[in-house]
Amino acid sequence: MPANDPVDALKQSILDLERRVPEINAALFELKGQRDLAEVELAKLRDTERVLVQKVAAAVAGDRHDIALDYAATLGEVRREVERQEHEHELAREAFARALRLKRAHLADSERQIQQAKDALATRRLAEWRERLAASLWRLRRTCPPPAAHDELVRELRARAAEAEASLAAAVEDLDPSAEVDRDAARQLLGVLRHEVDHLGERLGATRRHLEALERRLGRD
Repeated sequence: MPANDPVDALKQSILDLERRVPEINAALFELKGQRDLAEVELAKLRDTERVLVQKVAAAVAGDRHDIALDYAATLGEVRREVERQEHEHELAREAFARALRLKRAHLADSERQIQQAKDALATRRLAEWRERLAASLWRLRRTCPPPAAHDELVRELRARAAEAEASLAAAVEDLDPSAEVDRDAARQLLGVLRHEVDHLGERLGATRRHLEALERRLGRD
């Protein structure tokens, strides 16, 4: 088939669409990992933030303002890191959600395109089958005479046989036994007719044997 054959192009399109699914799944897996990692880091920072808040409160309650100030400074750094990590986590979450929507849209569109391609290929196969069937029918019509022609041939042969029989009967009636030529012709015709009668008798005997065998078999059944 040529390189631009539509059947090959559709088959290649189906393969390309199916190959993209594992690639999309791999990208989704990576984005999900980044989202989950950002979520874990954010949870750790929030735990650290809670612990520092408790330590600041305890130092203030114990009248240890110097220690409370140190904890407060660390708490400020952690809160800035929490804010940054929250932003990263939100970006990772949105990226994964967007990729998931793209995958769903791609799968829906791919399924539609693949089904269309398969339908087109099935239609092409049906058309090819119909073409082969039509070609076979045309060949059959060329090799087999139509019923009208067949009937005409049968009628023609029967008419010829009837004419030949009538001609033979007229020739027999017209023979003159007193004439030497007619006697020779009659002897030859007699030999031919005897041969045909013997041949028909043999065929009739064979047919009678087949008939008797069939009747015996039916009788046993």
